[in-house]
Amino acid sequence: MRRCRIFVWGMLFGVVGVLCLALACTNGLAASKNAARSGDPQAPALGAWSASGGRSLQVASPSRVDESGILPVRIVAPGQTRATVRWMGKTHVLKLSGGQAGTLLPAPADRPKSGSGMLVVKAGSEEVRRAVAVRAVRWPVQKLKVAPRYVNPPQKVLRRIASERRRTAEALSKAQPARLWKKGFVRPLERMTTTNAFGGKRFFNGQLRSRHQGLDLRGATGTPVRAAASGRVLMAEEQYYSGNMIYVDHGEGLLTFYCHLSRLDVHPGDRVQAGQILGLVGATGRVTGPHLHFGVRLRGQMVNPMALFAMSEALFDVPGRHQGRLPR
Repeated sequence: MRRCRIFVWGMLFGVVGVLCLALACTNGLAASKNAARSGDPQAPALGAWSASGGRSLQVASPSRVDESGILPVRIVAPGQTRATVRWMGKTHVLKLSGGQAGTLLPAPADRPKSGSGMLVVKAGSEEVRRAVAVRAVRWPVQKLKVAPRYVNPPQKVLRRIASERRRTAEALSKAQPARLWKKGFVRPLERMTTTNAFGGKRFFNGQLRSRHQGLDLRGATGTPVRAAASGRVLMAEEQYYSGNMIYVDHGEGLLTFYCHLSRLDVHPGDRVQAGQILGLVGATGRVTGPHLHFGVRLRGQMVNPMALFAMSEALFDVPGRHQGRLPR
């Protein structure tokens, strides 16, 4: 009888031990899955480059991109003059120079969890399909205290805001399809310290009002603000929320904007070069203090500006038979 009891208790302890081990393994797997799905909004990452295709068409891109990030793509199609790129439900037509082209594509911003996007490239009679993993990001939450008029504007101000939005939409519709930037990207402030990251939910005076669609960068009033790349000024004016703001069109669907400036040094229609001073840091519009709000819009979608600076020269080097940089 005693031996029987010892045997039963031993069996029970063994079962409990196995269950605990299984539970620990399951939790570990879940943690590792969550870690794989979670990105850093201040340091968007790209997977390793790889290429697909054959002699008549090759397509290279990173294997993974963070949501709200930027996916660089390189196409080599000897003898062809154009290619179509389909990504996340949109088709883009690219001109090939010497049978080559490179472009930047926005990753989706509203995917609830990790998934894959299918990149489809056609040139001539050939087609290449590549699956690119889109990694989810845990976005921050931001709580701000501002003057009540910036949370619930009076009717007169609402009419002004509507007018500003119409003017902005009209200006953005005049963006150039041809690329205006040449190579690399310049940080708008010499010292870039992020005070509020991209993508966070923004609560103004306790009310959820928006998702942060840019970076807030620390800067004293009067600090020079520089163009991230060469392009053409689409807008340079004072607006209710953005204060003194500038939109620069860099072509091929890429735009940058700079808000809350204390001074504007450019005008609509001006051509600017990478690193050129556009204005000075200020505290105009809906702000809690002097800083630069810097945003990036790519092919109609707001993307994490930090992803723009990940597009270094090294990232444009594609391993494989067709070594080289994206055409400038």
